[in-house]
Amino acid sequence: MAYIRSDRVNTVKIEELNRLVRTEPETLVRRGEERYDRLLSDVADALAGALPAHKVIMLSGASNAGKTTSSLKLCALLAERGVTSHTISLDNFFLPRERCPLDEEGKPDIESPRALDAELLCSAVESLIAGRETALPKYDFKTGRSIRGHSTLTVGEHEIVLIEGIHALNDTLLMGLPQDRLCRIYLAVRTNYEGEGFTLPKREVRLLRRLVRDHKFRGAGPEATFGMWEGVCRGEERYIKPFAKHADIILDSSFYYEPAVLRDFALPLLEQVPKGSEFYAAARQLREKLLPVESLPASLVPGSSLLREFIGGSQYYGRKK
Repeated sequence: MAYIRSDRVNTVKIEELNRLVRTEPETLVRRGEERYDRLLSDVADALAGALPAHKVIMLSGASNAGKTTSSLKLCALLAERGVTSHTISLDNFFLPRERCPLDEEGKPDIESPRALDAELLCSAVESLIAGRETALPKYDFKTGRSIRGHSTLTVGEHEIVLIEGIHALNDTLLMGLPQDRLCRIYLAVRTNYEGEGFTLPKREVRLLRRLVRDHKFRGAGPEATFGMWEGVCRGEERYIKPFAKHADIILDSSFYYEPAVLRDFALPLLEQVPKGSEFYAAARQLREKLLPVESLPASLVPGSSLLREFIGGSQYYGRKK
């Protein structure tokens, strides 16, 4: 497998971003989308060329890196190359809620790979690699239980199965699998934004994505998102980022223009956090960083864009996330 690694951290000056928003907004969006589509096209070429050796693609990345849309776009590109692919979410391999490990505060630690049924996952992947008909589970988040044998899947010799989830590169889950049959992809937001006297770091760009997505698709207010964000970041540092170095492919899923689009979605949410809230200072600080960013209409973002996963209107989900 040829290595594709777009993992350099970039810095964008907000002053320059604002200039492009004012002078050539359509071009700004088009170039951002073309950059990411070219990266995915190169990955599709590499994966198609590696068959049948690499039948299982493990796609990981931190929260709100855009794993779901990227996997769907990648499957579409593989289809254009005559390769049939199947997508499996690691979320369906969660242990029953009562068996979920607890964090330091005694709460269910769903950010830990130990919350997943590693034995069941390894058994399923080995069966898929062997070309056998394989029973797959479906996790019911309402009941906190997995439905065993919810569906079945058989992967042909020249077909690919793409397994997507935050722990898809974690050695805890992969150590029992045939390493030479796997390809590892890591997705990350790699762009920081610099304004006059402040920085909007890449982690806060992902937080903006999450604030907007949680409000639009999960009925969660900004305080709820702020409340779980520290735990999400702690889990990333422990369980996700250390394994990025093992990736065969690293993709930068940031878009030069995205703060200009996220701005109008996020500002009203940040303004909802009341002064008495423990998250008021964090919300206020993030709001102050967004105010100097000039607004870019969301109507310019195509339905095929990864950003539609967060702001809505994706051609891959319709109105649902």
